[in-house]
Amino acid sequence: MRSLLRDKLLDVLKAVAPFIGVICVLQITLVQAPAGLFLQFIAGSGLAIVGLLILFVGIDLDILRMGRFIRAELSREPSARLRKLNFIPAPGARMRKGFGMQFVHSIPNQDGLIWDGGSLS
Repeated sequence: MRSLLRDKLLDVLKAVAPFIGVICVLQITLVQAPAGLFLQFIAGSGLAIVGLLILFVGIDLDILRMGRFIRAELSREPSARLRKLNFIPAPGARMRKGFGMQFVHSIPNQDGLIWDGGSLS
């Protein structure tokens, strides 16, 4: 767990530290904003780092593990399981879906307006 936290913290710092560094340099050289405002920025940056760390650790611990489990289950009998989950459409499903979409899109077009590429006729 510690190695995961350390790895994710390094990833977050690699992503966020350049922005924080540039803003700190600009604060010292050009902007010279009040110290209270700059401390708020530093505190907000720290909280952003903690939030990203929690997000990435949560993704690694839960979501990726769940995805591996689902992939292992689906790899046993892919066609039957995917068809059961409606990932692989049954024969004729595309045609029915196409007619259904055409009907749904024609409902708001009751006035007979047709877009012909340049003007409404």
